[in-house]
This record gives sequence, C-alpha cells and structure tokens, in this order.
Amino acid sequence: MVMTGSSRGRAVFLILGASAVLAQVILLRKLLAVFSGNELTLAAVLSGWMVWTGLASLILGRLSDRTQRPAPLLAGVLILAAIALPLTTLAIARIKPWLGLQAGEIAGLPKVMLASFLITGPVCALLGFGFNLCCRLVEEKRLAVGRVYLWEALGAGITGAVFTFVLAGRTSAFAQVQLTSGLLVLGAGLVLRGAALRAALPALAAAIALAGFFLPAGLSLDAVFRHLRWPEEKVLAETDSRYANLAVIERGAERTFYVDGFPAFTLPLPELSEYVAHLPLGMCPSPKKVLLIGGGLSDVAAEILKHPVQELDYVQIDPALTALEEEFSRRAEALESDPRVRIHHEDARRFLARSKERWDAVILNLPPPESAQLNRFYTVEFYQSVSAHLEPDGVLGLSAGGGGNYLTDAQAGLLATIRNTLAAVFPQVVILPLETLYLVAGESGAQITDNPDRMVEVLRRRGVATRWVRDYYLDTNLSRERLASVNLRIKSLSSLPLNRDLYPRGYLLGMALWAEQAGSSGRRLLQQFQGLPPSSLAWPALALLLIGAPLAWRRATSRRAAVVIAVLVLGFVGMAAEVAVMMAFQVIQGYVYQLLGLIVAAFMVGLAAGARAGEWQNSRQPAPSPQRLLWWLVLLLLAGPGVWVIIKVLSAGSPSGAATALWLSLALFLVAAISGALFTAAAEVFLKGRGEVGYAAGWVNGADHLGAAAGAFLTGTLVIPVFGLAQAFRLCLLLPAAALLVAGIAAIRLRKEA
Repeated sequence: MVMTGSSRGRAVFLILGASAVLAQVILLRKLLAVFSGNELTLAAVLSGWMVWTGLASLILGRLSDRTQRPAPLLAGVLILAAIALPLTTLAIARIKPWLGLQAGEIAGLPKVMLASFLITGPVCALLGFGFNLCCRLVEEKRLAVGRVYLWEALGAGITGAVFTFVLAGRTSAFAQVQLTSGLLVLGAGLVLRGAALRAALPALAAAIALAGFFLPAGLSLDAVFRHLRWPEEKVLAETDSRYANLAVIERGAERTFYVDGFPAFTLPLPELSEYVAHLPLGMCPSPKKVLLIGGGLSDVAAEILKHPVQELDYVQIDPALTALEEEFSRRAEALESDPRVRIHHEDARRFLARSKERWDAVILNLPPPESAQLNRFYTVEFYQSVSAHLEPDGVLGLSAGGGGNYLTDAQAGLLATIRNTLAAVFPQVVILPLETLYLVAGESGAQITDNPDRMVEVLRRRGVATRWVRDYYLDTNLSRERLASVNLRIKSLSSLPLNRDLYPRGYLLGMALWAEQAGSSGRRLLQQFQGLPPSSLAWPALALLLIGAPLAWRRATSRRAAVVIAVLVLGFVGMAAEVAVMMAFQVIQGYVYQLLGLIVAAFMVGLAAGARAGEWQNSRQPAPSPQRLLWWLVLLLLAGPGVWVIIKVLSAGSPSGAATALWLSLALFLVAAISGALFTAAAEVFLKGRGEVGYAAGWVNGADHLGAAAGAFLTGTLVIPVFGLAQAFRLCLLLPAAALLVAGIAAIRLRKEA
C-alpha cells in the first residue's frame, strides 16, 4: 500500500508528529512533578526520549523493510502506542516506590536517568518504529524519508502551538492523554483497508479523545493517578496550571503546597516566616514599602505587616498557586481585604523591568538556584535591577538553603557565589547562619548587621511580637564563633566567578547541591566539571573527526560515514540551539509560556520548511552525493554564531516579550530549516548507497535522535552551566566544522573513484 501525495498519507504523518509531541510533553510534565525536577531531570527525560526513539528506528529499520504489509503493521503499532501511553502515564505515579524511594525523597541523577529510560521506552520505541513504517508507505523511495520527516515535523509544530495556547492549563493531564490516544487510533484507521474498519476506528478515536473532557473528576484517570501517587496522604487539591503541577497535602495541622513535586511552602510555618520577614526588615530603618517575591503569601505577609508597612507588593507568577493558597490558608481571607496588600501575577524580573516604583525592602522568598529558572534571581543583572528600585537605605533579603555553620563543599560553593555576586552590587552584605542560611544586602544607608542584640532591639522598639526571632534563639545561632567560622570559609572562596545571566555559575553549583542532597554519584562528576577549561569543548569535535575521517576515506563506508556524522551533528546542534534559546528567553523575559510556545512551534515548522526545501533540491538534482551535504553544513556552521549575536543584542536592551519571542523564533526557525534541509539531503545520499527505505530511515532518523539526545543532555547540564551560553554556541560551531571535513573527505573519495 502506498500513499504518495494522498491526503490520508499526509494526515497519518501529521498525526505521528502531533502524537509524539503531545506524549513527550505529557510524560515530561508528569516526571518533572514526581521527581521535583530541575534542568537535570528535564535533560534526563529528553535524552531518554530521544535515545529510545533513535535506537528503535535504527534497530528496527531492517524489520520494516522485510514486512510485506507495512500498513497493517503500522496500524497495529499506532494502536499499541495508544494503549501504552495511558498505562505509562499511570506508571509514573509509582516509579519512586519501584526505585526504592519514599514519596518525598529526593532522587539522584542516576535514578532519574533510570526512571526516564524505563518510562519512556515503550511509547518511544513504538513511535520510532512507526516512522520507519510510514516511510514504507511512500511510493517514491528516494523522497520517502524526507517526505515523512516534513509532515511529521509540521504536525509536531502545529500541535506544540495548540498545546501551549489551547490545552495547557485549561485541560487535565489525562484529558490530554486520551486526546493523544484518540489521535493514534485515528491514524490507525487511516492506514487500514476496508470500509468497516475505516469507519469504526475514527468513531472509536473520537470516543476515546472526548472521554477525557467529559468524564466526572472522580471517574477520570487523573483521580487514579492521584491515588497511586499519594496513597497514604490527604490530598486537598491537585491541578495542572499553565506553569506547573500543583498539589496541597494536609498532614495534621500543616498544609504543604507542592510545585512540580517540590514542597514550595508549608502553612503554618511560623519559624521560617519570621526569619524571612524580620531579618531584612530589622535592618531597614523605615520599611514603609515592601516587595515580596515568590513563595507563599499568607504567613510571611502577616509577619511583614507587623512592621509599619504601608504598602506590600506580592509578585507570584502563577495565579493558580495563589488561588490554592487563598482556598486553603487560614490567614488568606484577612489578607485579601487588607488594603495594604497588592498581588501581581507576573514574572518578578518583568515586573521590576516595567515598574518605576522604589521599595524600602525587597524580600526574595525562593529556593536556592537549583535550576536555570531559579538562577535568574541570583545573578548580577537581577541584583542590579533590585538595587535600581531600592531607596538609599533599602535592603534585600534572601536565603541560600542549607543551614548552620557546618557547610559541605556544595553548600559553601553556592553560598560563596551568592555572597560574592551580591557584594559586586551592594556595598553591605551579611551572612546569617541560622537553621537556613540567610543573606541580607543593603545600600549605603541601610543598617546591615550580624549582631543579634541590634536586630532584637529594632523589633522591640517597633513593638513587633515574635516567637523565634528572639534574643535567646539568635544569641546561640549567631555567636561570634559561629559567624567567624562561616565567614572564614566563604572568604577562602572569594575567587569564584560571579553568577551572571548568560554565565549561570549559580545554576551549576545549585545542581551540585541538588546532587549532594540526593546522595547522587553525579556530585563528584559535577565537581570535576567545574575545573574544565573552555578548550575542552574542542574534544567532541576532534573525536568526531578522528572517527569519521578514516571511515569517510574507506570505499565501503564513505557515503554512510558522511551521512551519519552529518545527521548526528544536525541533531546535536538543533537541540542545543533550542535549549540555549529557551534558556536565553527565560533569562531575558522570564516565564512567558505563551511566547515560549511560539518558539517551540517555530523550531518544528522550521524543520518542516527545511525538509520541503531539501525535497525540492533533491527533485532538481537526481544524482545525490556527499558533496550536496557541504553547503548545508556550511550554513549550519554559521547558524549558531548568528543566533548568539541575536541573543547578545536582545539581552543588552529592553525588548518586549513579543519582540524577544519573535526574534528568537526567527533565529531558531532558520537553524531548524537548515537542519531539516540537511536531514532530507542526507537521507537521499544514504539511500543512494543502500536502497532499502526502512534501513535508511532507521539510520538517518536514529542518528538524528541520538545526536539530539546528546545535545539536550550536554548543553543543559554541562556546557551552559560550566562554560556559559557563549561557549554553547562555540560548540555549535566546532561540531559542524568537523562534520564538514568528514563530508569533504567522502566527496573527494567518491569523486576519485568516479
């Protein structure tokens, strides 16, 4: 059965791409929620997804060629994927116990990697094999791989935008799962012969897809997942907002609010709330206007308002989290009616960028920078923005996690980096080693001190009643010996690099702290990475050249070596560029998820546009050769530095979110278009040397996904945190240069033979 140019064929390929994107997003969000994920978890999940898809496509390539009836086999694969997706999603709820972890226990990177590979395997393997079988349905063999790639990428791009703008935050996770399963069943119906089957399967697909939107909450798969995930907990609420998975768990008199599986704050928690509020405000001469960023509002706001505060601005990006706190906090009702409190639902950095107000105190109530997302609030650039909005005697208060005067290597490195970065902006900085490590920085007129007597005296003079910020607690924890021990340790690390937006050193140290808390063996690896010189980025390109050059010169492997290395590199560079652009957009504009959807869609549509350009070129030049790869590799080599120039220009100015998204989307579209054209050209060159479509699809699609897996993992977890964004694009220059040399050697070899 062939589908050349048929609308049914294009629909099947579109469905394959759409289903892959939806399944990837759904599983990714669920795994992030269960594993309290930072970018290490994100990179592990993406890598697992890409590896399984690539390996399945590679290993099963010959099987797809041997089958005499690819259409029924493809239908069976799509139906199996439709069944596997909801079962896989439910399995995520129990993955921690299966790995020997408690519900609230932090998982180390090895276990996160293992879980990601176990969970993503079945669905990814089926979709990877499905790509090969789709290629068998196209009559024109030399265009088959590029044709399927084109429509799959287009389906993924359109669906990525639809998910972000329509589904995310408006539908439950399992409504999305059932929609995806329904799409897969519909795809199966489109490839089968027989009027009865083609009528029954679309009807079944519609029933499956719509069931998730209309089933009562208590009967939905979401309720099953919640019970499996929190079997012995009293779950007051759980929902997926536009930004995260949110849950409220009640244990006795306490209610803990979870954001993506991480305990964001607990109510009531008077000790922590007192420290967050009274330590910085006790050093502010006249705290009339206060800005509170992140965390919970109720308890901390109640403590802040004990001071002579006239205006309290609270910035929290997720209105769903605020709504949950208002519903389940016993103090929320009083705060809602307090005219001094103003709530702003937007990214704090964007809020500061557009605001012209000044505050007497800014309180950062966020976790340490254990992710690139959080690192934005611990950089020189953010502190400069805060300083520009502080009064001459204003203060900034924040915490660095950890606790006490005993500091592990990871805690000391992170604390020193935060302190050094603060000191680069503020003239006064003090570290307070209580049960949590607090830092207070101030302008020249602030009354910054680590003397507990002076802090208590200020509170007493203002009539602020406290239980924990008292002389008998502070005197012990802030003794001269304890303070001297911490300051001496931090002073020995004064040479550590500052944390900057485009050089997120705090993110690396935050990951090291996360790995240390998880008991992960990855901690030692991260420590070794910190000492690597930038010149080490040349090693992957050199290894690629040393392996590829001899293979490209051998007659038997010349053509395949050029193709596989070119596709590995385009997969790496495409994914590395996407990760870098995502991180740059987050640094420049923050959580503008609707506009990030535009970036994702631009990448996938760019792949489709490039594949169409490559297909057009192939149709005009019927004699494929490795020489055809050279120009596309040259363009890929130039694309990375071009994207970096755009990022530098945008980060130096103050563009709107729409303008930033537009320019970065355009840059990523061009990178993706070059990648898509190169993929299509490489597929035809490979087919010239080996005529089986499934075999060629397996090698080319497999190399693309394996390269993308390496790009996602290495860029997000090593290159950017250790070397910065600029060096990530340097790597995107070196790898295409190596692939260009390999393709050049192959072209010379084949010309010599001719």
